[in-house]
Amino acid sequence: MTDRYLFRGKRISDGEWIIGDLFMQYEPHDPQIYDRKGRPREFRGYFDVDRATIGQCTGLYDKNSSPIYEGDIILLSLTPSRDVEGIVMRDDMNAGFSIMVRKIRYAVTMARMSGEIVGNIHDNPELLPEGEK
Repeated sequence: MTDRYLFRGKRISDGEWIIGDLFMQYEPHDPQIYDRKGRPREFRGYFDVDRATIGQCTGLYDKNSSPIYEGDIILLSLTPSRDVEGIVMRDDMNAGFSIMVRKIRYAVTMARMSGEIVGNIHDNPELLPEGEK
């Protein structure tokens, strides 16, 4: 099983992150995620999630082997003496993902080499780079 087709979203009932298969419904119904990670099989099921928090896994991992999701805030080492924070975003133009740093898009593959997840836009808005808040 590849992580690339996993999604995460915050459960409406308690704000807990759920990771699994996304099931989108038409409004006014909430989207649901079938929890495939983090629960024993007998407690797995579909959970309503906040539409604004849904993010797809990029299929890549940061330098700590954590899967990178859309909406993650990544600390990138652009040079040995310069670290910057960027936001992982869907990049429909290139059919993939990119990292937005000060309005410049970088290929998300850079995160595999030097990036570290430091938070996400939903739980850590204080980490958003200036101009991205």
